[in-house]
Formats: sequence, C-alpha cells, structure tokens
Amino acid sequence: MPELTLHFSADAETDLEAMAGHLQKRMSALPSVVTAEAAPQRLRSAGLPEILTVLTYATTAIITTTAFLKAVQELVKAWQNLSAQFPHLHNPTLEVGLRQVPIDQVTEADAREALAAGA
Repeated sequence: MPELTLHFSADAETDLEAMAGHLQKRMSALPSVVTAEAAPQRLRSAGLPEILTVLTYATTAIITTTAFLKAVQELVKAWQNLSAQFPHLHNPTLEVGLRQVPIDQVTEADAREALAAGA
C-alpha cells in the first residue's frame, strides 16, 4: 500500500506523546487514509524534536501523479485546520526520496519522484 511520511518539527516544550496521539487520530480520519501512525522522535544533535507520521493509503488512492497531488492537498487542508490547535508544531514536511519538502510546496516533479520510489 502507498505510504506518505510526514515530519512535524515541534518546539522543545511540546508534549510529543500527547501531540502524536492527536495527530494520529486526526490523520486517520482523512479520506483514503487506511492507517496513520505517529511517533515522537528525539534526535538530540539534529535540532528540534519531531513527530514522524506515516500515512498508509488505499492501494487505489495514490496511483497517479494527479492522485498523489490530491492526497497532498488533503494533507495541506487538514494541516491548515489543525495548525491553530497545535501551535507548537511547525509546518510539516513530506519525505520525497531523501529530501523533506514543505507540504505546501510539493510539486508535480516531487510527486513523480515519490511515485517512482514507491510512495
């Protein structure tokens, strides 16, 4: 099944466990998402703590570049709705290959690359 991986950087004082639970619940409710798993990540030397969120989509949900971009647009809309509730989280990034692209800046080329890599 196709997966999208999001990285949510958080302020140092954020309760990552509680925030991860909220994100997992909210992201699970998105259309076409089969499962959502969110887990806190604390990499001391790598900067801010973050919540890694992996969304698994129905096999038929992300099979074309257009469908991929539509799924990303759903994530952007969901994040816009959630951002006021989670002021200590920063704009999420989407894993595209070895890069992390801000979710609201994902391009068609990024979508093609992610699909080619088996997103």
